[in-house]
Amino acid sequence: MSWEVLHKEALLRQVAIFIDGGYLDKLLRNEFDGLRINYETFSREILAQIHGDAYLLRTYYYHCLPYQSNPPTQEESERF
Repeated sequence: MSWEVLHKEALLRQVAIFIDGGYLDKLLRNEFDGLRINYETFSREILAQIHGDAYLLRTYYYHCLPYQSNPPTQEESERF
């Protein structure tokens, strides 16, 4: 097997996980009584569930307000 094929196969096994912090924080607060989690363990559990022999490249945690129209609709204004 050539180096290019091995390299391509290795790249296909790399996984990046993106965590929507706003959603997850709200879910943990409302459904799990404010449970705190270890994000490294959480990421590795997700990885094990979706692809057991993959390599976790990185976990990205982001937390930002949802998109709002310009100008915001009445519903968007009431939420935020």
